[in-house]
Amino acid sequence: MDGWTLEEVDQLIGIVRSNAVLYDQSLAGYSNCNTIDLALRSVSLKFSNKSDKDCSKKWQLLRAGFRKRHHEYLPTGSDSASKKKKWVYFDALSFLDVYMAERPTETNAPEPSIGNSDNEDVVTLVDIENMPSGPPSSSSISTHVGLFTVGEDGILEAEDADPTSSSVNNNTTTSCSRKRGKKKSNLSNEVDETFTQYLKSKMEKHPREKSAMRLFSESIVAEVNELERCDQMELRLMILNFIKEKMTK
Repeated sequence: MDGWTLEEVDQLIGIVRSNAVLYDQSLAGYSNCNTIDLALRSVSLKFSNKSDKDCSKKWQLLRAGFRKRHHEYLPTGSDSASKKKKWVYFDALSFLDVYMAERPTETNAPEPSIGNSDNEDVVTLVDIENMPSGPPSSSSISTHVGLFTVGEDGILEAEDADPTSSSVNNNTTTSCSRKRGKKKSNLSNEVDETFTQYLKSKMEKHPREKSAMRLFSESIVAEVNELERCDQMELRLMILNFIKEKMTK
């Protein structure tokens, strides 16, 4: 047993389905660690006893299981496929069917190792285990972001740099900022959409009553907007980390 109940797995599948960046390789944010971090955080916050890593690992197991069984249940002209007992999660994961097809290869560049390979059963989306547990500092964010900079709307944008390079340091963001990538706009929208979807789901659950906390939050909006864009991103991640830490105690 991996600590997941059937109900929790069904809930996980439903939540991930609404976060296409976790399985749609055509999206720019699919290979962006920061986009994936935020998506996984919004997923894990829906569970009181699951971490980002728990959700990531379970999702990779589910997707690998669907990939292995994808061709087993296809019509073959014989009764063998119909007699085979269907995997309990197969129908719920059927939305992945269109993402199982082979994609045409246009370049020799390696595909992002997010975990959609036939030879991989489990691939962690992001290296959550090695990420610092406390609030990230500005320097750590620059290191973790690597080939990304912060855009005008306060979210991270991709730079037109070699994604396979392993020599990422604090100066990468500065050097890369001189050449804007074509994916900047789409990536910014996807990261912002991840936050927006999470906030909308929270707003639907909690009516807009004028509580003391809501008044406090609204009172600091002007000051937050005056912060540097990188500081705004740090603040977002710090708040989410703090909430997750307190909720899981």
